[in-house]
Amino acid sequence: MGGITKQALSKYEKGKDAPSSTRLIQLADVLGVKPEYFFRSDSVELGPVDFRKRSTFGKKQQEAVKEQVREHMERYLAAEELFETEQADNNHFHWKEFFPVSDIDSIEAAAETLREKWHLGTNPIPNLTETLEEHGVKVVGLDAHEKFDGLCTMANAGTYAVIVSNTTRAGERQRFNLAHELGHLVMKLPDEIHDTPEEENWCHRFAGAFLFPKDQVRETFGSSRKRVFFDEFLLAKEEWGISIQAILRRLLDLGIVQQRFYQETFRQWSIRRLRKNEPNPLKPERSYRLRQLVYRALAEGLVTPSRAAELLGVGLVEIENVMANGQAGDGADALEDSRL
Repeated sequence: MGGITKQALSKYEKGKDAPSSTRLIQLADVLGVKPEYFFRSDSVELGPVDFRKRSTFGKKQQEAVKEQVREHMERYLAAEELFETEQADNNHFHWKEFFPVSDIDSIEAAAETLREKWHLGTNPIPNLTETLEEHGVKVVGLDAHEKFDGLCTMANAGTYAVIVSNTTRAGERQRFNLAHELGHLVMKLPDEIHDTPEEENWCHRFAGAFLFPKDQVRETFGSSRKRVFFDEFLLAKEEWGISIQAILRRLLDLGIVQQRFYQETFRQWSIRRLRKNEPNPLKPERSYRLRQLVYRALAEGLVTPSRAAELLGVGLVEIENVMANGQAGDGADALEDSRL
């Protein structure tokens, strides 16, 4: 790792030795964090982090992502503590229930039940990132390596649920990955499929069902099809925020098209190179909650500009630009004083 031996790294982690400033900079660069991260007193402990079973994401890259998530969560929780009373309800996710699933039908039912509990109805979810955060899930967006899709974990002994997404993905793929990781969080899967490719398949099924419920799929495409226009997939993609490949899979899973139709369509899309470059890509979603908290704290004088920059992980110049843009009510106090 950046020329640092495993033995040296172990000593740093156990507090038996302290890295030099040069080593700190090297560590920060490798892990994708700023050097001041190592001097923070606030600590976030991540629970077990399971990367995708089929992922080719390397061990070094996995460790870097985990440190970036931990660093982001420390800043996130510090910002929430500024409004501790108001944020208390949001700090604990509102879906303590774990949905036991034993077969495909129960996966569909779990997705529908969660939609009901979150009062989402059967309509498309406009912004999945905001929906997750409204229900207590911390969403961390990273501009990560192309081989990284996402992950989920619990932080601080199960107090916080965390889902990490790769914001370099197209919006439809990012949303599917978020829903996939949500499946890992809320479903209680059979022991025999843990740590197997089947676990990923079941979470894929949950993601499809959560984003595009089966009744709405049938309402859109019918109960049985032998021919589907390509533009039908594009229209459904735009409406439901899900990729054409995931839509095709939903049609197969729900028995609307047969295996032969699925395979032939998939083959044609591969020839046209649509699997990696889908037409009409959706804009990636981003979480704005941390930024909103920090801007509010700055406007109310709860943090200094330098602290605001630290909480957001940005340069002081960016915060100064925000302040230079002014704020609503800037002249209100002066106007009130002139009337006295």
